[in-house]
Amino acid sequence: PLTAPPPKTPQKKGAVIGTDTGKPTIGVASSLRSSRFAVIPLTCIHNVEDEGDSWEFVRSELTAVSANVTYEVSFEKARYKPGPNESVVIRTGNTSEAGITWDYHDMTKADKIDNLESFLTRKNLSFQEVVRDDYEFQVGQKVGMAVFRSFELSADDTGMPSNSVTADELRQIFGREGRVNIYTGQIANVSPGKEAFEHNINTFRGCSGAVIFLLDVDQEGLGVMESDYGKAIGVHVGGDQLGDGTIVNFAFKII
Repeated sequence: PLTAPPPKTPQKKGAVIGTDTGKPTIGVASSLRSSRFAVIPLTCIHNVEDEGDSWEFVRSELTAVSANVTYEVSFEKARYKPGPNESVVIRTGNTSEAGITWDYHDMTKADKIDNLESFLTRKNLSFQEVVRDDYEFQVGQKVGMAVFRSFELSADDTGMPSNSVTADELRQIFGREGRVNIYTGQIANVSPGKEAFEHNINTFRGCSGAVIFLLDVDQEGLGVMESDYGKAIGVHVGGDQLGDGTIVNFAFKII
């Protein structure tokens, strides 16, 4: 927390199956300074990388929709090109099921924002990360993510067959556009290296980069302490449809 004035949709990356391997500010009253927090923006690497001839990264902007304010930020791994040995095994294969790998540990951070007058340092706009050394992802842990979208969803955006659901039915599942919606689920599988996990939260095209946090319900016996409730544990990076039609979602640990 900040208690004193400090110094002044890209294309979705898919999993590979079958392998082993000007910043405007807003004035803040001094009485609110104790509720301001230094924040570190984070997102998926694939949100800020070039996609060959199809998409070129230009810059990153964060928009505080409640204040209609936009901030330009620089992510460490913008335009990142992964090396040959950076792939992460999300699920090992066996004789009846192919393994799943991802090109790299798909998350990146920007520089810390510690300006008390920045709208982004408001406490209710950020997450605190689980930092205790003995916390580990575990199958069954209840998780959620908060997503704002400004557009109307289509069935294609959600991985459903075209024209299989109406716009009203999609709103019942995913909430309305123009507001923050919270989606919940649980961890379904943990990677062998414990740096990633699969989850069953309802998602749609454009959710990549959303922070995943621990819920405060039904966590008994799952390695979650009360002090962990609401804390961030990972970043949603996308999903894929397996050969049997099952849709799986992936997230990476915040590092």
